[in-house]
Amino acid sequence: MNLELFLGGAVLEEGDAVDLVMRFDPRTFEWSNDIAPMRIARSGSAAIVLRHKIYVCGGLQSNTENTNLAEVYDPTTNQWQFIAPMCEHRYRPGAAVVNGKIFVCGGQDEQPGKYHESVECYSVETDQWTIITELICGRSFLACAMLLLRWSDILWEHLCEGETNSLPDIG
Repeated sequence: MNLELFLGGAVLEEGDAVDLVMRFDPRTFEWSNDIAPMRIARSGSAAIVLRHKIYVCGGLQSNTENTNLAEVYDPTTNQWQFIAPMCEHRYRPGAAVVNGKIFVCGGQDEQPGKYHESVECYSVETDQWTIITELICGRSFLACAMLLLRWSDILWEHLCEGETNSLPDIG
């Protein structure tokens, strides 16, 4: 199994966002910077892995504005390419992969102090983002994780009604 850690984007001491991407190999404990730079310099973005590719979404572009731009890295070609832009400009959003789709939520809006409540979903098949729901309250600087459950094994009870039902099939 070939496990590697990728680190990309950041803010330098001078306050400039960078497009630099580095790779850490835990077998040798060595960092390398032979990874192609991202298409835009950014910081405060969300990164996720889907189908052996790295997706980077949103962030602060060149320290001037929040961005809705997203890109994907293919390690087999060492190339980044833009995908469809998100519906919202998001700085420091959270992201996770669920059922083969990317979910990005929250993040700071272009207006300072305003945080998104929206959650959007990206389909690799259609290269399209869709806003699907809202958070209870706007958030930024958040982390997301996907918990894998086998829906067919989960039962829940309506305590008031005394019924036992299985959860719906979500694919």
